[in-house]
Amino acid sequence: MRARLGSVSSLVAAVLSGCLVIAPLDEPSPGGTGGTAGKVSGGGSGGTGGTSAEAGAGGDQVSSGGASATGGMTARGGTTGKGGGGAVSGDAGSGDQPAAGTGVGGALGGDECSTNEECVKLGRGEPYFCRQEDHTCVVLNTNDCPLVYGDFSHPNPIYFGSFGLLNDSHPDRNVTVWSSLLALEDINAAGGLPVGENGELRPLVMVVCNSNEDAHPGIIDRGMNHLANDVRVQALLATLRPADLQRSFQAHLAKKVFFLSPISLTSTLTDAIYPKGELIWNLLGQPSDFAPAYAKLLGHLEAYVRKARLLAKGTPIKVALVTTTDEFDADLQSFVFPALRFNGNKTASQNGDNFLNVELDAQSPDIEKARADIIEFNPDVIVSAAGDVMTQQGGLIGQIEATWAQTFREDERPYFILSPYNAGDLNSILPILNGIDGPAAMAEHFLGITAASAIDPTLQNAYALRLRNENGNDVNVDTGNYFDAVYTLAYAMVAAHADLTGPNIAAAMPSLLEGEPFGTRPEEIEDTLAWLAVPNQTIALSGTLGPPDYDPQTGVRAATPSVFCFSFQGVLNLEDQVLRYDREHDVFTGSYPCIDNFAP
Repeated sequence: MRARLGSVSSLVAAVLSGCLVIAPLDEPSPGGTGGTAGKVSGGGSGGTGGTSAEAGAGGDQVSSGGASATGGMTARGGTTGKGGGGAVSGDAGSGDQPAAGTGVGGALGGDECSTNEECVKLGRGEPYFCRQEDHTCVVLNTNDCPLVYGDFSHPNPIYFGSFGLLNDSHPDRNVTVWSSLLALEDINAAGGLPVGENGELRPLVMVVCNSNEDAHPGIIDRGMNHLANDVRVQALLATLRPADLQRSFQAHLAKKVFFLSPISLTSTLTDAIYPKGELIWNLLGQPSDFAPAYAKLLGHLEAYVRKARLLAKGTPIKVALVTTTDEFDADLQSFVFPALRFNGNKTASQNGDNFLNVELDAQSPDIEKARADIIEFNPDVIVSAAGDVMTQQGGLIGQIEATWAQTFREDERPYFILSPYNAGDLNSILPILNGIDGPAAMAEHFLGITAASAIDPTLQNAYALRLRNENGNDVNVDTGNYFDAVYTLAYAMVAAHADLTGPNIAAAMPSLLEGEPFGTRPEEIEDTLAWLAVPNQTIALSGTLGPPDYDPQTGVRAATPSVFCFSFQGVLNLEDQVLRYDREHDVFTGSYPCIDNFAP
């Protein structure tokens, strides 16, 4: 796809909708009253002056108030039943929208329950359910898990969890939520899954928790505790950074919850010997998938730089590799470093005059020092194995370019190979491309690696059209992995044949990898469910990402790397997936429109 960009402000969403996002997706957040707009929850928590707690209501005894919510919202203490005393701290957020913040959820006091409908009625229409193990009414939405979708008052729904980087003031305005919800509504519109007694149809209910650990330390642990201990889900869509996913998984290993990650994982989590009991699968590969494409792209770029700069034979080029201590970045660097080859040798063989390795602390990166080191080194190519430390406002790319424009000649400007993580934050590149020297001078210097979408775009195009119809033309449509994940999880539940424990759902995943061909489309749901309902029948489930290319031993769906770049012909263009890496033959296929005579 080609995104045409007239200016920084004209179609910024079109830039984002060019590359699959292999990491948790940041959402632009509308600022609250008195707040300022920012990424995820940077401004939404500004609020309208203080927070308050409201005592519970409806019982003979008033409950204690809930924990104060973030962002100027009121947190209610909970609705008490007969006898009172039903609330616990911060049980469900506030008013029209629950707020992300502190609190873990709670139960209604009073008599034992028998049905979900009773609990919803006692909770004044809020999403509660009757936990059958102890016949207790338990709240589904909390400050940390503010969103609930599906028929929660149904007698016997299937609950599963999900995580996303949510905005405090508008947690529901999130493309990962919209993508998952589209699939959820498809399945529920078909009646649900035939996994009850005698094939009874059961609807799906999705509880979405906030993963914005940077703004709310501890929020993932609290959300995971709610899902595993209060709601007792058997499966969840784990859109979490690798360290957060590993911590969450290990903390609740005894619960044997199945983790399906819509994004990329690190080699620790995907290693066949990792003691995960086959309970972790993912849809977008791992860092090692991208390393060969990095090496191939650097080889082509080196050849071009040598010609463009008229370097004499034997004259070395200089390469800087940037990473951070973040788990994903460090894992990516560990595979990219030994794969890179330039000046006729591997990276490890280069002397200090030709290669610079820059590692920043992920928690407190010294960007100024990294900038100074790189400027002093004066590289021809800067390779990113880092995340938003490169692209964020005031990040390393912006600082390098600002210095370069004042210090060096245009024909010495470095080329940047951006990471798959950077591919999800290309909006931040726009001000740099439209900066001091303008896009005509800058465009060809930025290219990068991302995950390729399906060769056959039929399912992706259908998904994109539906997502835009529901949420507007500016929505990021390269988020089909979140859509595919719900279909995948639902069909694995059906293949588990009513025994919906985490291990059984995980064990059913291979049933989706080979067999009768089906796709993630609503018109096929009925036939797919009927096929899977028969014991020992399997399917090959294709989605927006393409065929189910999983390794059943590790649970990893291999990512196919592709190359994106920017071109300028009177207007700035994002050229997405111009080259596709063929792993079997170690070559790129496609054509490169951003640089003349760049011949892969």
